[in-house]
Amino acid sequence: MLSFIDSSKYFSNKVNSNQSLLEGITIGNYLFERYLGKGSFANVWLGKHVKTGNEVAIKVISKASIKSKSEQTRFTREVSFLKQVDHPFISSLFEEFQNEEYHFLVMEYAPNNTLLNLVYCGGRISEPLAKLYFSQLLSALDYLHTKWRIVHRDIKLENILLDANNNIRLIDFGLSNEFTTENPYLNSPCGSIYYAAPELLEKKPYTILADIFSAGVALFVMVTQEIPFPKTNNLKIILNWIKNSNFCYPSYLSYNLVELLKKMLTYDPQKRISLEEIQNHSWISSSRCPIIFSNKFYSQDKYLLFPKEGIDMEIVDELTRIGVDCNGLSTLLSERSFSGPVVPYLILRKRKITNEMKDLLRNLENESEKKNCESTKNLAKPFFGCGKINFLNSFNNHIQNSKVTTKVYQKSLKRPMVIKKVSSIQKDFQSKYQFNN
Repeated sequence: MLSFIDSSKYFSNKVNSNQSLLEGITIGNYLFERYLGKGSFANVWLGKHVKTGNEVAIKVISKASIKSKSEQTRFTREVSFLKQVDHPFISSLFEEFQNEEYHFLVMEYAPNNTLLNLVYCGGRISEPLAKLYFSQLLSALDYLHTKWRIVHRDIKLENILLDANNNIRLIDFGLSNEFTTENPYLNSPCGSIYYAAPELLEKKPYTILADIFSAGVALFVMVTQEIPFPKTNNLKIILNWIKNSNFCYPSYLSYNLVELLKKMLTYDPQKRISLEEIQNHSWISSSRCPIIFSNKFYSQDKYLLFPKEGIDMEIVDELTRIGVDCNGLSTLLSERSFSGPVVPYLILRKRKITNEMKDLLRNLENESEKKNCESTKNLAKPFFGCGKINFLNSFNNHIQNSKVTTKVYQKSLKRPMVIKKVSSIQKDFQSKYQFNN
């Protein structure tokens, strides 16, 4: 019989807890600066690529922790998926290497921590902010489901990071798997108990709609700071709660949001709202968020690590200036290699894309206005269904009404986390959303 694999517990005793051994040493092209925390089955370090000086996140996986065939399969599958995906809202892999004891996965570093940390830090997230994060998550899921036929299977706030510009990065593909158009069903029950769809908890076959349920739970937690059912590990209680639709929706949530959450948290997957239907739902469509969905990032070279046409000569020039030999780089990129000069190229390329995305939503909004609303271009532009002042006030209230410290106990990791001061986060958002009147 298949047993449910809870990602928050399954790998917890498999991670080497001795974190101090790597601090200050250099392995390969990376200086290990400080310990960041524990992932699903890895210790995660902040590192610095010696040649470029750019910060990276390095997942360190003990080979001794990968014992069974199923564990080896999951690790191999995760690396394979990370090498396939190329999307601005999904964390990028730069390099994979190993020594006798460990596997090392060099990943993009997102300095503003997780969405879970933001919720613990500042309390529940206002609907305009939640809509921003949720829309970006949907963009990433649409890409995974449509382009690669991948079900993530572990959508939760712990697995959604925030970059320097407070755009999201979806991480952790350790439980992800592929499906086919001929057989869209998967069978392995896995995920995190509080986020997993009921069909997974009941060990039934499931589809991409399982990710929709998990995303619904994530959205609920964002806007309420609570999970939508009792805090218990008793699967029977959770399942009965979902079956009977016993969810309590606080009165401060808008009608449209509650309606969307109800459709996402539906017990029967055949009645659950689809990704396309979510994009057209009034909570989303009444705002400017559909611009994110209509902008297919994976079809535009400026957002891709591996452009379909040509090579980024600005990056090549920068690499040449710091002494990197770029001979054969074009060929290696066409082969999607993750070695040699490709590694520093990807690191610098991702930095450039991140900067391009800094004012993404404002730029997309302006482009949309130019194409579709030329006659109103001089009018004040509301954003996400609210004006500039209301939006900023909403964020200010989110911060001011919460108790905040710079050290937050992140329950999922069972360790103290040092995060960015909220006043600084607030300043970042205010800077990001300076709209023209």
